Amino acid sequence: MLSVRSRIFGPTVWHGSANRPLCALTFDDGPSPIATEKTLDALEEIGLKATFFVVGQHAQQYPQLMRRIVAAGHAIGNHTYSHAALFSAWPRRYVLRDLQRCNAIVHDITGVRPCAFRPPAGLRSPAMYQACQRLGLPIVGWTVRGLDTVSRSPLTIFNRINNGLGPGSIIVLHDGATLLSSRDRSGTLAALQLIFREMSNRGITAVTIPELLQLQL
Repeated sequence: MLSVRSRIFGPTVWHGSANRPLCALTFDDGPSPIATEKTLDALEEIGLKATFFVVGQHAQQYPQLMRRIVAAGHAIGNHTYSHAALFSAWPRRYVLRDLQRCNAIVHDITGVRPCAFRPPAGLRSPAMYQACQRLGLPIVGWTVRGLDTVSRSPLTIFNRINNGLGPGSIIVLHDGATLLSSRDRSGTLAALQLIFREMSNRGITAVTIPELLQLQL
């Protein structure tokens, strides 16, 4: 697997400016009942913003959660319609069709368009870059991830995030699940409280991907 920082197939953003005390909390694979609701509750309580990289077919199932995400001032990213296991091997026309479908669903439900694209598992291909270039979607990776799809330990998740937390960091957690990952997000939700506390101690504020990267939408 190529490093998420590799640019061999084209540009990928994995870090924002280190000159501002900002980071980006991002959540993949949602929306999902309970986990997304509780994630939104936690963000609202502390007054932070995040970016939700949604799976189109999940967005179709839970339009009320999509509308709540946008109403709360969070950003939406495209995480494919299908989250297919072999998505990185798909030809360009299928990749383009899948991303367009997710874009259309997000727009139909919320009235906004996704701000960026995150490939499943961070695996990229020339077809993805070509499709994203056509759709005007920057590809956004991460600086650090909690690997919370494989661990339910809040302390383990927090320690992974804490090792890469700093100004400009792009953090990956999950508020949803795919066929290959656990649907239990209790560890993530508990880890969030530890992450919030550490961010406060360091004077770092979580903002959306467009704000961190100063994207013109």
